[in-house]
Amino acid sequence: MSDFFLTQALIRDFDPDFAAPLFDHSLLIVGLGGNGCHLALAAVRMGFRSVVGIDCDVVSASNLSRQVLYVREDVGRSKADVAAESLARHNLRSEIQTHHLDILRERDRFGELVAQAGLVFVVLDQPGTTFFALDACHALRKPAVSGGTCVLSGLGARVGWMAAGQRPCLNCALALHPSVAEWTKFYRYDGGAPKEKGPGFAALEDRFALPGGHPSTYPSACLGSNLMMAVGLNVLLGRHDMPRTFELSVLGLTLEGRPLAQRANCPTCGGG
Repeated sequence: MSDFFLTQALIRDFDPDFAAPLFDHSLLIVGLGGNGCHLALAAVRMGFRSVVGIDCDVVSASNLSRQVLYVREDVGRSKADVAAESLARHNLRSEIQTHHLDILRERDRFGELVAQAGLVFVVLDQPGTTFFALDACHALRKPAVSGGTCVLSGLGARVGWMAAGQRPCLNCALALHPSVAEWTKFYRYDGGAPKEKGPGFAALEDRFALPGGHPSTYPSACLGSNLMMAVGLNVLLGRHDMPRTFELSVLGLTLEGRPLAQRANCPTCGGG
């Protein structure tokens, strides 16, 4: 074994499961923003076999205070392209792929990437794309960890997880009334089939969408993403007795674990 992982390998003396096979997985990171950058960086530093990143955005100046893979000279460039270059400089043994990909326009391609992953991290800003990505993970029976910075204060992080095909799924966290069925229909994965937006979709999307520029700070992204990685390690180890969701407060220095209730009308796992 390379000296790169000497101290990491010593952990197996205390926990025998924390050994080389744990890192023989492919991680898919959906979203290369504040949380996604930290997750990708952690994944290549820890030596996971394959690290795949997806984003369809470009680097903006407001990203630079939290998104550690980008610098001033990268503003205006594709996040996927810059992330590939930056991760290559940090890489120790991982196979790295990044894709400039709109997951809603290329649903079938996204499904292929999910199917190839051992664990999926969903770290997207918008409720619709998050719902879609989690729906795809559940349909393809892939374990997933999702989360992000609290959009109200920017001073907290929320994290949830689901094992392959698990009920309740992470979309059970959304209380979706039948009146928003058109929104739900568009964001269902449904085998990667293309979808058309119905006449009432725009009004519903305006209600759910989160405009850019919501509060955020480096500790929220850094601590939240590392909590996600810790949860992901436990999921890969098959340790599923932990709380299904976590809330971390940066200034209050609290970490709360909470259960996740099954929704009978969940469009993803409840048969709705």
